[in-house]
Amino acid sequence: MTGIESIQEAAYTEEQLVSISRLLYDVFVHDARTFERVLESVRERIQNRLGTPGASTSLVIWEKGNPIAHAGYFRREIFTQAGTIPVGALWGVCVRESHRGQGLGVQVVRAYLDLLDQGTFPVGLWQTEVPAFYRKLGARVVHNLYINSQNPENPQADPWEMEVKMIYPAAYPWPEGLIDLNGPAY
Repeated sequence: MTGIESIQEAAYTEEQLVSISRLLYDVFVHDARTFERVLESVRERIQNRLGTPGASTSLVIWEKGNPIAHAGYFRREIFTQAGTIPVGALWGVCVRESHRGQGLGVQVVRAYLDLLDQGTFPVGLWQTEVPAFYRKLGARVVHNLYINSQNPENPQADPWEMEVKMIYPAAYPWPEGLIDLNGPAY
């Protein structure tokens, strides 16, 4: 096992792209999606963000050339009643099942939170099914209504898949009211 590697998605090798997509598929896919569809969606995401400020970056822990822990982030400007906020959008936090309980998830998330602490983004925003994990690291749950004005089919629909949304740092003056996620959930 080595330390955390930070990879700009534009710099992924094909082998890294496939192996990180395989980790995401193995951990997250619990429906009828195929690995090929997951790989295609990762490729689409990369193509959509290339050349944009804050293109997505993966923080990865590798073991023998295979990713065992991952956290991705990118810059997203969201629109609130208090104005536009650039957030560090956290996505794809996972640890291979055979390596859980070793603190690897904490390591990759802490690397992301350190970027927030250094001012890379003023605040981080994400969805989760494990809020207690993030609370221990200094995050808090936020309760807003969300839309996605970029959704051509239903811009008023809640773009998130999970009920719990969190921010870091917890002390950030998060606005009340409606928030336009300005893109799909992550």
